[in-house]
Amino acid sequence: MKFLRRLKILYYIFRNAFDPQPQYVFELSNSAAQVLSPDEVQSIMAEIYARHPQLESLRRTGKQNFETDLQKLKALPAGSLGHEYAQHMLANDLDPNFYTNSKFSDHSVDQGRWEYFRVYSLQSHDIWHVLSGYRTDYLGEIGVFSFLFGQISLALYLLIAVSISMHTVFGRKRKDCLQAFENLSNGFRMGRAAKSCLGLDWDQYWSRNLEEIRKELKINLTI
Repeated sequence: MKFLRRLKILYYIFRNAFDPQPQYVFELSNSAAQVLSPDEVQSIMAEIYARHPQLESLRRTGKQNFETDLQKLKALPAGSLGHEYAQHMLANDLDPNFYTNSKFSDHSVDQGRWEYFRVYSLQSHDIWHVLSGYRTDYLGEIGVFSFLFGQISLALYLLIAVSISMHTVFGRKRKDCLQAFENLSNGFRMGRAAKSCLGLDWDQYWSRNLEEIRKELKINLTI
């Protein structure tokens, strides 16, 4: 079974390289996760939760989802995180409910910490796009997953970023090679230098000014 899942990892790496799509990222993530044993998952989660204690604090509150009414968020003052996030979602025809209660793995270890991390990360993905300033094209996805690798040091994020970067070769996008490399490097350094964004309760941030949040979290777009 693990051998087949390793083959699936390779398959989705090359699917991403030829044609980056969200479903290929999800399947790559899922296949990579399912190769791990429950003990390995528990060890990874212990490390992540130790480095990002606010995620454990949020999990203990029982909170599962964030505000998903885009019209309500759009009505917030221009420049606020909620307003900019809603604009981002509407402009790119994205549905925040797509990620709500998403379940992608077959692991339910360590008191549910694995699934909480996975679902929180999925629901926060486009918020991280807004915070880091990266668009939703494939070059932007390289930047966001590199940012997350810098934040969380989870090898899976590096694998995803590199697999999407391979599109510059396999997708005949050679003119984008330099930008892809810059997004890999700059996204990582931005995430590494910033304070932890993993485990923040976004409902407490929607009405706040985006630039102020970036300053507070030390997210430097010109790094």
